[in-house]
Amino acid sequence: MSGFRPGFSDEPPPPQREPVLEPGFVETTTPAPAAPDWSPASTAPPATGVGALGWIAGGLCLLLGGSLVMSMIGFAMDQMARSPTLGFVTLGVQAAAVLALGAGAGMELRAWRRLRLVDGLRLALTDPAMPLETARAAAIDWLDLLGARLPEVAITRQALLDCTSIAELRAMLDHRAIAPLQEQSRRAGERAGLQGAALVAIAPSPALDGLVAGVRGLVLLREVAAIHGLRPGLSVTIGLLRRVAHTALGVAAVDVAAASAADYALGAMPGVKHIAAAVPGAGLTARRLYRLALAVAEACSPRGDFTR
Repeated sequence: MSGFRPGFSDEPPPPQREPVLEPGFVETTTPAPAAPDWSPASTAPPATGVGALGWIAGGLCLLLGGSLVMSMIGFAMDQMARSPTLGFVTLGVQAAAVLALGAGAGMELRAWRRLRLVDGLRLALTDPAMPLETARAAAIDWLDLLGARLPEVAITRQALLDCTSIAELRAMLDHRAIAPLQEQSRRAGERAGLQGAALVAIAPSPALDGLVAGVRGLVLLREVAAIHGLRPGLSVTIGLLRRVAHTALGVAAVDVAAASAADYALGAMPGVKHIAAAVPGAGLTARRLYRLALAVAEACSPRGDFTR
């Protein structure tokens, strides 16, 4: 049978009926697929040196720090002139304060070194000109950071020593290290989504929904970073927030899969689906926290393709 239909040749096509969207746990629509030539990495700003604000901040810190040190020295000398005992007590208190500041600065420095180690391993796994021994040493150092967070660490280390190419090294890390970390990060995102939905439900005002999600998201960021062997302090947390802002572009490319996983994981929990149906925004908060866990995991991973 031919496809002939009666009518005029210039007759416009019949109007298409808009699809009816059924309500679900996550109040969203399916986004359009990403363009084939779209590259999230190209949207990241180029690395720059220290700018004007950096010099201004450094000068202010130096000025305030120098003034504080000189004031402490002058105060200690004044107390020493009043009484040697009082002077030594003042020196002891100041020394304890300086040691506490030094310990905090050392923790921040070690956290930055751990983060740089992840960057070095990511570069080693993606650079085709990188020697195998260099990449293997970076992988073993990163594995040592994880410690007891991974099962069978000794077996994984021996398997890395037996790899004969970068491709085998990458596959071994994916199978024995990255996959367990991925699962732990997903579970952390599910827990954060459940807690976020419950907090939004009991919030006294809808205006507090964003604050609740922001605070829980910051806690989730530090939790996922700790899963990957990082111990983020204040400065490293700020650095991770900047990385997550860029990494979220890559996570958006698999938005449909993430939404389906969030619907299944969060909607299957008793009571949560009813909370999302009764309280506007609870389901959206849960999904955003779940996607945040994926983005942070990708930023902390040496591979960066967690959501595949």
